Amino acid sequence: MTKRPFVILFLMVVIYALYQFYHPVPLGIDKLFDIEAHSKLEGTVTQIIPKEKTTAIYLKDVTILTIDNKQINSTDINKILLYYTDTNNLKIGNKICLTGTLQKFQEGTNPGQFNEYLYYKSNNIDYKIFGESLQIIHKKYDFLGENFRKIREKFSKVYQDILGEDAGIICAMVLGEKSAIDIDTKELYQKNGIAHILAISGLHITMIGMFLYKILKKLYLPNETVIPLAILALILYAKMTDAGISTNRAVLMLAISLFAKLLGRTYDLITAMCISGSITLLQMPLQIANSGFLLSYGAVFAIAVVYPVFRDIFLPDERERKKLQKKTSVLQLDLLFFHKKDVEEKRETARKKAARQVILKLLDGFLLSFSINLVTIPVILYFYFDLPIYSIFLNLCILPFLSLLLGMGIIAGCIGSFSISFGIFLGGSIHGILRLYEQLCNIFLQLPCSIITLGRPDKFTCMLYYGGLFIFLICYSYFQKKWVIIFCLSMLSVFYMPNPSCLTVTMLDVGQGDGILIENSTGKIFFIDGGSTSVKQLGKYRISPCLKSKGISSIDYACVTHLDQDHISGLTELMEGCDTTGNIKINHLVLPDTSLKDEAYQNMVQLAADKNIPVIYLKKGDKLMDGDLKFTCLHPYPEFITNDRNNYSTVLWMQYGNMDMLFTGDVSDEGEDAITESGLPECEVLKVAHHGSKYTSSEKFLEQVLPKYAIISAGENNRYGHPHKEALERLEEIGTKTFCTIDYGAIVLQTDGNKLKMSWFGN
Repeated sequence: MTKRPFVILFLMVVIYALYQFYHPVPLGIDKLFDIEAHSKLEGTVTQIIPKEKTTAIYLKDVTILTIDNKQINSTDINKILLYYTDTNNLKIGNKICLTGTLQKFQEGTNPGQFNEYLYYKSNNIDYKIFGESLQIIHKKYDFLGENFRKIREKFSKVYQDILGEDAGIICAMVLGEKSAIDIDTKELYQKNGIAHILAISGLHITMIGMFLYKILKKLYLPNETVIPLAILALILYAKMTDAGISTNRAVLMLAISLFAKLLGRTYDLITAMCISGSITLLQMPLQIANSGFLLSYGAVFAIAVVYPVFRDIFLPDERERKKLQKKTSVLQLDLLFFHKKDVEEKRETARKKAARQVILKLLDGFLLSFSINLVTIPVILYFYFDLPIYSIFLNLCILPFLSLLLGMGIIAGCIGSFSISFGIFLGGSIHGILRLYEQLCNIFLQLPCSIITLGRPDKFTCMLYYGGLFIFLICYSYFQKKWVIIFCLSMLSVFYMPNPSCLTVTMLDVGQGDGILIENSTGKIFFIDGGSTSVKQLGKYRISPCLKSKGISSIDYACVTHLDQDHISGLTELMEGCDTTGNIKINHLVLPDTSLKDEAYQNMVQLAADKNIPVIYLKKGDKLMDGDLKFTCLHPYPEFITNDRNNYSTVLWMQYGNMDMLFTGDVSDEGEDAITESGLPECEVLKVAHHGSKYTSSEKFLEQVLPKYAIISAGENNRYGHPHKEALERLEEIGTKTFCTIDYGAIVLQTDGNKLKMSWFGN
């Protein structure tokens, strides 16, 4: 530590960042509105980023003038993200006045859901606003920033012209512009664990920085001139690309490396990492919880600390290797002076040595990639839940071409600015490399167990893992025995998630719709409905993350109560992608056995057939059983005639030990009358029908069920006014305690068959 004082500084800054994370200071205007409010504000434009349907504009030096027509003049704001369409006359540095709908960023209200609030707060962005009108009040602009934006837009247009559908990848790698990346390509790279190539990383910055340094040295300029110029060029490049965390880290660390060369000092990777990390966290403390920050600095830590240990274990003969390289180069000269027989013998020896060099290089690359994965696995699982098993080997295949891809991308962009035809010609090699990447990704995805869903580890598990890694490093420092590698690999076992010892029922917050996850202690997974009319891509952004965060990769029984969109949109999405590696699988689809088999019903049956999903038709009296868990269908029956989908909703009576729950879909009117005539069991928990509509949960129905607790799924500010006051009053009259996803987010019930425990994910 005494030789590296910046390590102590970095640890102190980390403690400060953690304190800021766990003790956030709310902004003053947070109390002035709940989720959104009409607002008027002023601010200075710092970034303008075109999106598919709108433009993202980042504002600093913001003054909020009014909230819902109340004068406040608050300047206690870092940055605001503005979405606006007409930006033709807008420039970086302009001061603007605008009106629009100001919104708070939302924390995830479901297990595994993306935490929008934390992500933007970690980048010092406090609110977002959807602009209605905008006026430039000061036309003075940032000359450098505006011209960099124009250069970036020009290059982006050039890449679109010369590369077509591949332009998005090169724009991301060279310009830091990710909005144009094809969604399917991005998902393919993410599933294979190579999405890091889509960001401007240390490799990009090192290539560009060292290229500039060597070019300037060719001009016989002294280091005192070359190094400041190279660093200045890197800073300007970072500014042009609206530098992210990994770019800032790489620029800072390379600048430190060049300054060390200038001062005649030895470059220390750990010290450089600590200086860079300290600067970042002092500016943005909440980056301590940002996946980009953790992965970027975790990779550097792995290279600096863990990789040398593995190289020392498996490649201890470094000096012998260097001697071998010298002998091989001398041998190439000797071949000119020996007789033919001697030449053949020498040539055979050279081949063996060359082959050994290739093997050693591959092993060295494997150890480097393995070290990075070993350090970053908890971060990957915490944020993304999946582990791409073959990413180490895939990275070995793609990285040798990455420098060529980046170099050709820069050259093609520069030449394409003057000649589109020549740019297209140069783009041929780029297309070839990207097709190779795509083929390799598809091949690796087809391998057995290519993606393992382990779920989100809790913080204690992460601490236990890193504690084990620390012990491994200490043990090797003192004992230097190869057996410690066994201990290191055994650390992965901490991520094993055994089946829960109880039954867990989670009513997801899906907005205006229904989605209920049931996890049995046997490991079987049931899902009732899964749709929404207020949340787009429900399967991708809420259902799938929830399942994967719990280590669930397949649904054993997906039960659809009826075929309205607010009950099937997310499940339909999952079914459409269930034959793709890494997506949630559905093993059985359960549909109501009803007389009303309309187009929506037939489409669902056809989709199941197309995806080879067996269909189970459930009618009154049928049962689904798994261990101590039993579902009994109370409705519908084949003779039940109706023209309303809600009325044929499947009603399931769930029994687990002494605990009973009733799931009612959207059953109402005649459907509810039909099941009350047959009699209903008393249940501890009632899933209230039709999002709490006043036309359901009649007095007669509630008098039979007599629930202690009622759970309702409905969307914030939905146009139907659900849950209705009348339904809530009827529940209150019989002493039922009601919980709604609007107020509580996802509602979680756990039971061992006797006791019931309830928790939730909302505020």
